[in-house]
Amino acid sequence: MKYSDLSNEDKAVIIAAYNRESSQADTQSSLASKIISISWKWLGEDKIHALTWDKNHCDKNMLDKFMKEYNSADMLIGQNNDRFDNRWVNARAMKHGIHFNTFVKSFDIMKQTKRLFRLPSYSMDYITKFLNVENKQTHEG
Repeated sequence: MKYSDLSNEDKAVIIAAYNRESSQADTQSSLASKIISISWKWLGEDKIHALTWDKNHCDKNMLDKFMKEYNSADMLIGQNNDRFDNRWVNARAMKHGIHFNTFVKSFDIMKQTKRLFRLPSYSMDYITKFLNVENKQTHEG
């Protein structure tokens, strides 16, 4: 039996690892900052879920859909997500009046790497090269 075949009651911990991308043009003003896309993967599943803002460059519908997943997770895993991604997602959800769970547990890979290892850099790019693992796909935005 695969993990994804279990009912929610049978899953001990549901973990969502996610990443979000923001508009570089919009980062100039914190009032106008928007999220372009969000992707996530549930532990034990192969499928990567992805959402993007709408044709008018509005992130409200995307966030409304994503926050249902975010709020149902027992733990979130991400690179620098405590200081960046989680706070950005929460701020955009608040802007749109969308509920967000402030009690969801978070595992910040960067924070744990800094705590456990002395490395020349803690960037995702450096760590993936150091460990010889696949990095996220690059894009021009």
